Amino acid sequence: MVVTEPPLFPKPLEDVTTRLGKTEAFEVVVGGTPKPEVQWMRGDRELKRGKRMLFEEQPLDDGTVKYKLTIKDVDMKDFGEVFDLIDEQPWLLLRHPDMICSSFQISLHAKNMAGESASACTFQIVPVRPTIEADFPKMQEVKEGGDFVLTAKVDGSPPPTAVWLCEGEPVQADGRRIVITEEEADDGNGIVTTLRIVGCKDEDAGKYTLLVKNSAGEAKADCLLDVAGKPRAPKVVRELEPKELTVKGKKELRLQCKITGMPMPTIRWFRDGNEVKVRKGVLVSQDAQGGATLVVEKALVSDEGEYKAVGANEVGSADTACVVHVTQPAEEPRWGGGRKRVGFFPD
Repeated sequence: MVVTEPPLFPKPLEDVTTRLGKTEAFEVVVGGTPKPEVQWMRGDRELKRGKRMLFEEQPLDDGTVKYKLTIKDVDMKDFGEVFDLIDEQPWLLLRHPDMICSSFQISLHAKNMAGESASACTFQIVPVRPTIEADFPKMQEVKEGGDFVLTAKVDGSPPPTAVWLCEGEPVQADGRRIVITEEEADDGNGIVTTLRIVGCKDEDAGKYTLLVKNSAGEAKADCLLDVAGKPRAPKVVRELEPKELTVKGKKELRLQCKITGMPMPTIRWFRDGNEVKVRKGVLVSQDAQGGATLVVEKALVSDEGEYKAVGANEVGSADTACVVHVTQPAEEPRWGGGRKRVGFFPD
């Protein structure tokens, strides 16, 4: 007499929530006589063995078998069309935030001559906005020739890209004096990225930003580097451009330049040799990196002339200039006519 028993699951699959880039395992114990044939599925699609998708089988003492599915480095493209779409068009997350979290059914189907059955679980993949763990000082002063080092731990799902910027432009690492490294974090969550500048020079000064992005969002951290050295005369780093421009009357006039030096120079503005003073509708500002801005909120024809920004410190001075033309503002149409005399005449 042959005894048969349909497939059963003494230990069924359990739900799993994960983040992209992680490694997850699914375990289930299957019984039945004769030994059932099994098949791993995602929804109605069979899962195939691969470099990142591993199948394991372990016979147990009670005659049952433990099956294990391991997915390494969980990727959007492993689990369906929704994540493929997000990966290709991340802007969709802004219009459809409900796509941030998606779940799928993972199941093991077992079948023998006595019957068939399945154990299923929910596999939820949650994109996570990038995070930065760093203790960047707002400003760091380094002596000329000294080293400047910033280190941060970056995490997110999917794993974010990390870019180092200086004054908004990507840092050009040369592998010798300027080095950028990335390595896996000790706890296995995220990466550790380091920016190292050896033998700092005056031109290395500026605002450094670590910008990290993934399909769920972005994060950033800033640090201002000041390179202290011997006193240096001011130097124009960014000229007033264009050298000649025309502004429509009653529209904003905005001029910007950058002058650096050691110590940082004070920047003053002149029009046709006369210093421009702050007043209603006229604003002047200077940042810690030597960036200077002049704004005339509503330019008039009387604001025409040669504008010059002069940066000076105890060592010397430097300047940059441009010519500004202001057109006559278009007058609003006026309706002519005057009062109409009405006369009354007797019948």
